[in-house]
Amino acid sequence: MRGPLPRHLQKRGEVCTVKMELLENGCLKIVLTNEELEEMGLTFERLDYRNAETQRAIQQLLLAARQETGFRHSGDLTVEAIPLTLEEIFIYELG
Repeated sequence: MRGPLPRHLQKRGEVCTVKMELLENGCLKIVLTNEELEEMGLTFERLDYRNAETQRAIQQLLLAARQETGFRHSGDLTVEAIPLTLEEIFIYELG
């Protein structure tokens, strides 16, 4: 990945400000607020992997997840974005 991580993905001490969790089944759970999406130049409605901004955001999130949780993927990923509330979305990545 090129360039620094967005401010909200950078570590503050030892904590990444985006909520990330590696689940027991090996999947990665990421919860983003609308504000965090906007900082990446996205909205829930514009999430589309054919979109360069979405691709860049997913790569940034995967890098941050590796640093934060140890999540590593090999091969293809399935990414699912689900709105949780008006303020948050849930991104589910199958490794």
